[in-house]
Amino acid sequence: MFDPNTNSLEKLYDFNPTDEGHAPLASLVEFNGILYGTTNGGGSFNLGIIFSFDPDTKAFQKLFDFDITTGYAPQSSLTNVNGKLYGTTSAGPGFLFEFDPSNNALQNKVEFNGVNGYQPSGDLYLSPNGKLYGTTQYGGVNNRGVLFEFNPENGAFEKKIDFDGLIGSYPTAAGLTLVKSRQDQEISFATIGDKTMGDPPFTINATSSSSLGVSFFTTSNKIELNNNEAKILFPGRASITAKQEGNIDFNPAQDVTQDFCINPEKPVVTLDNTSVLHPVLISSSSHSNQWYKDGVIISGAASQNYTVNSSGIYYVVVSIEGCTNQSNDQPVIITGIEDRTAHQLNISPNPADQRVTITLPGSSHKALKIFSIAGKAMYNQSHSLNEVTIDINSYPAGYYITIVSTDAGFYYGRFVKK
Repeated sequence: MFDPNTNSLEKLYDFNPTDEGHAPLASLVEFNGILYGTTNGGGSFNLGIIFSFDPDTKAFQKLFDFDITTGYAPQSSLTNVNGKLYGTTSAGPGFLFEFDPSNNALQNKVEFNGVNGYQPSGDLYLSPNGKLYGTTQYGGVNNRGVLFEFNPENGAFEKKIDFDGLIGSYPTAAGLTLVKSRQDQEISFATIGDKTMGDPPFTINATSSSSLGVSFFTTSNKIELNNNEAKILFPGRASITAKQEGNIDFNPAQDVTQDFCINPEKPVVTLDNTSVLHPVLISSSSHSNQWYKDGVIISGAASQNYTVNSSGIYYVVVSIEGCTNQSNDQPVIITGIEDRTAHQLNISPNPADQRVTITLPGSSHKALKIFSIAGKAMYNQSHSLNEVTIDINSYPAGYYITIVSTDAGFYYGRFVKK
């Protein structure tokens, strides 16, 4: 007995070759606290024995003597299957036997005859499917040995492989070893929607088909990851990758990466109308601006400030790496010289305190919008009439801009609420 804690070795028993056997070549197997083994020779017929040894009491007992009729010279370890011990004898053609420790009875289950194998010597391997697998050194179609299967439940024997030299020959004392094939797995990664600067940290969700935990990583400087929580740092495109590296049962999963936008903060447009003829629109974003008028991009208008030259509805779009955010509409009406040539609306009375009547040009549907001078939308509705009366009783006193959109273009006007 070897104690790995103290590196000490203790001899527990000396075999008496005359009666108790000699040359124990195989490993011991434990069953109900008792160790069982075989010897290759010795015993009553000098053909080997089966014995037991009690580690607690150091009691040795010979249980069975092999002879010419039972098979002899076992080299393999015993294998416990539901309280029965299975092994093989290697001399002569060889046998696969079953030994019952409850009554010390041995029964040969398979006799090897050359066709199904000859001289088994390796340990029997108990598979998770409940069947025993082993090899013979010779026999089979090529007389180079076979790999066989034995079912202890019904005694069925089947030769599985004939060794031929190309896949190996003459397997000897080494037993079989189970190499468990790992299963594939997949990652399910919940969709990450686009985000906006100022949003709170968000949770990332992903699972694997193996039920193993999923980890996340990013190469983006736009976000910061803490386990499955992401903190937004900068606007632009970002990506997060879900990973599962596998274990003894599962292969690594294929990484799954999601790209998404972190949109800039919504820009705010301020109107500086110090100059009546040339008011200036100012974006709250210092960079990445693009100005629009009446829904159409203004070529070359990409600065923080834009000087207005004609009446219309303006807004600015801030774009960073294709991630965008758009301001609210800012209506602007140029007074003075342009008022004589622009499409003007007929609004009456003007000034007004209860309601105004607006003549709507064109024959098709018209979209009517009313804004405060600060850009707040007060009214937005489509009409097919040529004239509409709007209740402005609840409007605060001040200037209001009126815009009508038709197939023919835009019409502008303003009125004063008293």
